[in-house]
Amino acid sequence: MNEALDRPYTAQEVEWALFMMGACKAPGPDGFTAVFYQTHWETVGPSITNVVLEFFNRGQLLDAMNQTTIVLIPKIKHPQDLKNFRPISLCNVIYKLCSKVLANRLWVFLDEIISAEQSAFVPGRLITDNVLVAYECTYTLFEEEKG
Repeated sequence: MNEALDRPYTAQEVEWALFMMGACKAPGPDGFTAVFYQTHWETVGPSITNVVLEFFNRGQLLDAMNQTTIVLIPKIKHPQDLKNFRPISLCNVIYKLCSKVLANRLWVFLDEIISAEQSAFVPGRLITDNVLVAYECTYTLFEEEKG
């Protein structure tokens, strides 16, 4: 696992991650969405790949890539109070791309590095499984008290 996680990142991983991203998700502070980079990959691909690989292989990321705009999204029609808004962070596509490349690499090992008790946000596991476990524990405890 360590060897797989430690190997140098590649241009292929960067391209694969970009094309896995939702094309028209919210833009970052620069106004670009993933569809721009996907559409113009032949032109911008080498530059974008270099930026992402610099981050992973040398630990360097341009400050501008880490800028985020926070936007308040109304939860209801005609919100009056701050509690009626949900804040979201709009990150640059390159920042999202770095996160996606890392997530793709970790994906293979999720079952090994996340405990069996963690049921939410893990493929093949459901948070409702915890309800069943809690029910079984409670049932067993009550049966032991009776008996």
